[in-house]
Amino acid sequence: MYKKIFLYLTLIGLSFLVVLEINAKTLFQLDFSNHNSGNAKEWLIENQFKFKKDPDDLQISFEKGRLLFDAKSDLLALISLETKINNAKRIRIEWGVLQYPTGANWANEMKREAIGVVVSFGDEKIDSGNWIVPNVPYFIVLFLGEKEKENLPYIGNYYDIGGRYICTPCGNLEGETVITDFELSENFKKIFGQKDMPPITSISFEIDIRDIESGSKTFIRKVEILSE
Repeated sequence: MYKKIFLYLTLIGLSFLVVLEINAKTLFQLDFSNHNSGNAKEWLIENQFKFKKDPDDLQISFEKGRLLFDAKSDLLALISLETKINNAKRIRIEWGVLQYPTGANWANEMKREAIGVVVSFGDEKIDSGNWIVPNVPYFIVLFLGEKEKENLPYIGNYYDIGGRYICTPCGNLEGETVITDFELSENFKKIFGQKDMPPITSISFEIDIRDIESGSKTFIRKVEILSE
């Protein structure tokens, strides 16, 4: 009897997920799966991406249907696309790490990431906590880490009020393609203690391997913002 009840509840849960997936609308999408191999920087510029930090020793290319980031040691790169997305609920990212930067580990206060997708919310500038560091809107960075704790909202060196870094999923094998499926709205309200989530105002790619001698190599195949 208990097995039947468990099976019944499992089927209900799966049915709910299927209905949710069917009802979800794609509000925003970056799909690199059909790009021909070659240098990707020109394409990013043509499509309104801004290179806020653009070190010479970061190579960006299309390869095997992926946007590939090949970073040498000790660099910080941020590539941003301004947008406005209302009523977003969820983000889904298809991506992976080909080479982790040696020593990066948020659990041990080495706050670096081989690859992160930064989601910024609203236009209100939140205090960075340091007068030298510019104030920015609320943001959540989803990243792929080798040693961090999964789904734990880490606080960076700055932006303790308005920024969080979340590894999901963690501990993936180098070369493995993984899916990050992250609920934005409820997590935003819970993390920042806000009643509502503002519109998404930018999507950025970040590579931060400062103070690390080894390089990193990562890729993104697709980014989607969904309504459910």
